[in-house]
Amino acid sequence: NSINMENGRKRIESVMPLVMAHGAAVVALTIDEDGMAKTREKKLEVAQKIYKIVTEEYGLAPHNLIFDALTFPLTTGDDEFKPSAVETIEGIRMIHEALPEVNFTLGVSNVSFGINPAARKVVNAVFLNECIKAGLTQAIIHPSHVLPLSEIPEDEVELAMDLVLNRREDALARIIEKYEGRTEDESSRGPDPM
Repeated sequence: NSINMENGRKRIESVMPLVMAHGAAVVALTIDEDGMAKTREKKLEVAQKIYKIVTEEYGLAPHNLIFDALTFPLTTGDDEFKPSAVETIEGIRMIHEALPEVNFTLGVSNVSFGINPAARKVVNAVFLNECIKAGLTQAIIHPSHVLPLSEIPEDEVELAMDLVLNRREDALARIIEKYEGRTEDESSRGPDPM
């Protein structure tokens, strides 16, 4: 259901004839022989390779190419993954600037996997908003797992921004502490109307 370069050109060569025969769009994951691209530069590099092959060799219209710049959970506490959300945001931005006609998709809630559901809603909302500003055109997300930013108190947005943008070493600990014991039904909704 998608293409990537995990096995070099093999996947592209097996999927693209079907895509072209049926006039379909195709999702391209930023994966190559080295695995899932983790840095913004690597995401761009893989995207450009795929773009060149599918547009020049197969004649795919750029707007029918949908990149998934992939993200990793910020919630593992592993230093390797702390910058993963900001690398995804900036990867989308760089790909969008280099290849402005392509589209983007992303499994947004991957970023918050494993933390309190009330915290996930806030982190997902902040991450989604930052990705949209960078150029995201489509999102894979359950609507009940995200809140509109306007319904989230500013201090909670800032906490989530610290985590998503990797601005503080203790960002994950602060999110966990803030939402400890809070249920999903108690997710931030802003002030109640009078």
